[in-house]
Amino acid sequence: MSILIYRNIVLGCFIFVCMLKYFVMNDSNKLNFKTKIWIENESGQIVLGQGRIRMLETIDQTGSINAAAKAMGISYKAIWERLKLTEERLGKVLVIRKKGGAAGGASKLSDYAYQLIESFNELQKDVVKCDDQKFNRILRPVLE
Repeated sequence: MSILIYRNIVLGCFIFVCMLKYFVMNDSNKLNFKTKIWIENESGQIVLGQGRIRMLETIDQTGSINAAAKAMGISYKAIWERLKLTEERLGKVLVIRKKGGAAGGASKLSDYAYQLIESFNELQKDVVKCDDQKFNRILRPVLE
């Protein structure tokens, strides 16, 4: 059983979409509430979400877009396109690229990208905590 609840909050020119869902777990019939957030532009195109944050974190850890793609199990083209679209939609540079050659290329996150990662992760943590509290207070008693 899976129940989806959608909540939209307009923040400036972005639409902040929060998809909340809970699942029945194993035989215990215990329900857990899960929260996933992402940011869309006014056209409904994804600007930022946990997957793109993970992509930036992996680029930072590996120092290369190619190595990040391999670590994430996706193609270089896929990661490059997501990165390019995210930068275009934000209007900010997220990754400073150094072209390859004999020594190979390198990629480094911009200061803005570090700020974005930190802020997004903080927001994710706060939203999850708030939603868990509301679920436990409002819906869990009805479901038990």
